[in-house]
Amino acid sequence: MPFTDDDPRGAGLTSALLPMIFGGIVPAMILNGTFTGHRGIRTRLTGALLFSVVAGAAVAAVLQFATHSIDGTYGLTFLGIALGVAAVSATLLGPSSPTGVGHAPPPPRLTG
Repeated sequence: MPFTDDDPRGAGLTSALLPMIFGGIVPAMILNGTFTGHRGIRTRLTGALLFSVVAGAAVAAVLQFATHSIDGTYGLTFLGIALGVAAVSATLLGPSSPTGVGHAPPPPRLTG
């Protein structure tokens, strides 16, 4: 991805790095807490992939069309960002599935 004349040093891409990393961490935390157990792994992975597609499209649009930080094909920019966000999310979703780390215990059942 070549940088544009408006942003020759790539400051826009550099400033977008931290939100992209948090964009992978936050959905993984939410999905791990919401869909617990071994059966929820497909739901967690699907949610992480869908979020990465939306986040990749949004960040690529901002970087390319709003701030003019990146020149080139929108599709390749979108794909690179979406894969990066998905990689962070999947990395955090993976270890929690077999170990159960990060899962909240089920709520107590009230008997009356």
